[in-house]
Amino acid sequence: MKKRSFYFYVALMPVLFFGFIFFSCSDDDSPEPILEEEPDREETLFVDAGSDQVVDYNTIVHLDGSETRDDEGLPITYSWEVISFPGDEFLDEEEFIDIDQAVAQFRPQQVGAYVFRLTASTEFEEKSSTTQVEVEAEPVELQGNFDEDIVLERTTPRGMVDYYVPSFFRVRGTANMTVMPGVIIEMRENSSGAIVDDASFTAEGTEEHMIQIKGREATKGYWRGINFSTSNPDNKLYRVHLSDGGANNGNHRGMVVMHADGAALHMENALLTNAQNAGLDLNIVTGGGIRNLTHVNNDYKNNEFPVNAVPRHFHYLDKESDYTGNDNDRINNNNALTPLAGSDADVITWQNLGVPYHLGGAFTNGPEWVIEAGVILVMGSDGILRSNGGSQGTGAIKWEGTLENPIRIVGREDLEGFWNGIFVSSNRGNTISHVEIQNAGANVITSGAVRCSVLVNGGRLNIDNAKFIRGRGDFAIYGRSNPTLTIGENISLEDMPGAATSNQ
Repeated sequence: MKKRSFYFYVALMPVLFFGFIFFSCSDDDSPEPILEEEPDREETLFVDAGSDQVVDYNTIVHLDGSETRDDEGLPITYSWEVISFPGDEFLDEEEFIDIDQAVAQFRPQQVGAYVFRLTASTEFEEKSSTTQVEVEAEPVELQGNFDEDIVLERTTPRGMVDYYVPSFFRVRGTANMTVMPGVIIEMRENSSGAIVDDASFTAEGTEEHMIQIKGREATKGYWRGINFSTSNPDNKLYRVHLSDGGANNGNHRGMVVMHADGAALHMENALLTNAQNAGLDLNIVTGGGIRNLTHVNNDYKNNEFPVNAVPRHFHYLDKESDYTGNDNDRINNNNALTPLAGSDADVITWQNLGVPYHLGGAFTNGPEWVIEAGVILVMGSDGILRSNGGSQGTGAIKWEGTLENPIRIVGREDLEGFWNGIFVSSNRGNTISHVEIQNAGANVITSGAVRCSVLVNGGRLNIDNAKFIRGRGDFAIYGRSNPTLTIGENISLEDMPGAATSNQ
């Protein structure tokens, strides 16, 4: 093998040196490029949540962020939030809506200061602004004549008075006054309300939010009453609590009054408390006619009487209502003899209300008069009950108790002969069964007859299971002028001076 010369290696050394330099230099060793710095971007977003406001309770409040803008015209996203409010919580019924719009709205349900924050953002910026809403509440005066429709909404937070009546309010013409759930109306001393002409008063509460109509002071008779004298079917008291009224007002003797012939009212789930005279007055002084009372499941408490009424209006009262818990638990009458004719119904029924009916007397000239088992009638002195026939009418009675639950007809005082008795002259199907008749026979019921508890004067009567107690007269049952008198089983006497029957 041929050896290389010294000069070969000397010549090779420069080549190796420059090769090493070439390959040892890489891209990473290249110098960094010099970049120009961008100038700072100017802020173009301006946010404005609107001016502070002072507003009334329960009004719709607009939170106006419409002055918010971006000077470059970039799209803006909005977000409203409440950051402080009166009370313990922001209520659901405050209806905070459109919170992703420039203008939001809410309905305040509390008094005090609310603070809201509006946050606006664009692609490059996000900013916020706040605004304050101060909510005030004052009761509104309800006074004078109302000739146009009006809606009474809540003007204050729950539990506070919304309206007050200094002297009177009168809805007239064809106007309607509507009262919304939860509203509280305060009646000042001796104030009153009246619904006249063809006007109407519609108060509809809810189970959770009853309407209240109350005295400024919780005193019986502090204010007078509301008189419904129109036949408008929109008259309604539904889930309404009335209290502290009933002071005498002319011929009115109650907190809710119906005196005009043809007056109409739907009264359901109402609560009537702390009334002088009575919670409800159905013409006790004048005895005028009413035609359209619907009375369902009402409650009377702590009144002097639950209801004042003449007998021609007893049949409007329902047994689902509660008439107990008053100073005098009875349906109160002014001791007047009242016709039951005039009702639009062919049959009128006195229901078992759980309290007695007090009356001076009543008679039917046409409608069938039904008395339910368990009813108690308390008769005034010289009182009389009649089923008229002949030229006076074609009345009929159907008084049917039960063995366990008899009808009881007694004197207001437990004396012999305190009231007169029962007079039957109609030839329709009159029936008396399972009835206790007590304290009758005060006077001869009609000329030419004798003193007795039941007189059938040429009429028709079937009577059985009747007990006569502490009466006065020659007979318990007396028939004259060729009556059709059927006397059944179980006719009994207790502390009676005369015989059971005589039929002539």
